[in-house]
Amino acid sequence: MLTNVIYSQITITGVVFEEGDTLSIPCVIITEKGTSNTVNTDINGAYTITVRDSTSTLVYSFIGFVTREIIVGNRVLINTTLKPFVIYEGRNQKLRLFLKSGLIQNPVGGQFEFSTPTFINALNIYGGIGYQSNFKDNEYFDASLSLVGVRLGKIADYYYVDVGAESNYRHIKKSNKNEFSVFSIEAKWWLSLPFVLFTGYSQINFEDDGKDAKNGLTLGGEFWFSKPMSVRVNGKATLFNGLTEYQAEARTRFGKFDRYHSFIKYYNINGYSELSLGVGVEFTYLFKHQRNEY
Repeated sequence: MLTNVIYSQITITGVVFEEGDTLSIPCVIITEKGTSNTVNTDINGAYTITVRDSTSTLVYSFIGFVTREIIVGNRVLINTTLKPFVIYEGRNQKLRLFLKSGLIQNPVGGQFEFSTPTFINALNIYGGIGYQSNFKDNEYFDASLSLVGVRLGKIADYYYVDVGAESNYRHIKKSNKNEFSVFSIEAKWWLSLPFVLFTGYSQINFEDDGKDAKNGLTLGGEFWFSKPMSVRVNGKATLFNGLTEYQAEARTRFGKFDRYHSFIKYYNINGYSELSLGVGVEFTYLFKHQRNEY
């Protein structure tokens, strides 16, 4: 019996490296899972350990790295890597889903919003799409896409000038066959304050009554307050020739980790007006390389 046990044992050698690098890691703890059989890698990241048999599992652990488990199998050489443990907030990697209801024209609708990871310094992409209808002739569709985080410079201690760009599209259809769409391009200006200034160009196109397209200037701003609750309030007005478009929104977050959002919106143009209420939930998404797993 003793002879059988000795001959079933397997001696494993190898080197442990840092994932994504050629550097070896010294002092990694390697344990045969479920036993007290433990060794450490030497100064060159190399190790040797004798395990019971091919069904044994080796556990590789080291402070600051994600623990890894490997089944021995029929191998006697196991070189592996450890992934540095990362605390990643993913604060800009968000998905939001809303149910919303219009109190005047379109009682049923939904909205989807997203934001991307930061890339090239502090740049982020934000976007959204929404739809409301009365299931008959009325409908309201809107979509937006914005790029934010372009830093123009520093004007004083702790005060920076940032700019972003946003495009918006809105399509409105009313039961009286009055159908039109509005497209706008806006610049957003930050000054390290809880305030954003909007300036932009808009165009409205009429689809049924033969009116010519009209161009207009968009102006507006957004404030946000952190106390006593997190609230963002914005308003915009677009001045066309003989026509004005009004937009306003107040939004707040609540619940654990501020995962839940609610808003109230007002929109008015060319005889069409809508007051909408919405409530939704926010999700953070992570890519595989951002997760502390193998």
